[in-house]
Amino acid sequence: MGESDERGRSYETQTCDSHKGNETISIDPCSQSDIDTIRYRRNGEIFSTNPVFNRDLDETLNLNCREAFLPQNRAKVYEAMQKAIEREGPKTHEAKRAFAARRKLRNLESACAREPFEGVMVYCLKRWAR
Repeated sequence: MGESDERGRSYETQTCDSHKGNETISIDPCSQSDIDTIRYRRNGEIFSTNPVFNRDLDETLNLNCREAFLPQNRAKVYEAMQKAIEREGPKTHEAKRAFAARRKLRNLESACAREPFEGVMVYCLKRWAR
């Protein structure tokens, strides 16, 4: 598909709705149970534990397209969150759990305005709070 979008990007480098086109996706971004299947690797790749959702993320929405810099930007947020948690957070497991829940996680999950790459931040905090 050699098509390009309004900004001149080739189909291969398009993401989200412009890459999806008219194709239907199974994952519902408003469903918490669907969102809970999403994971992030340190290199910024996004994936789902559900193979159908994983196809939506990787192929249909093209969210791991390195040319669009989404994985690289997620990796930067992931690393920054890990450093912030380690720097600011207490050292015991229980203290880490309280830190994550108290200082960041509730604020991010309850905020009306969403931050770029917020999913990466919430994912890191939830992993740390285990």
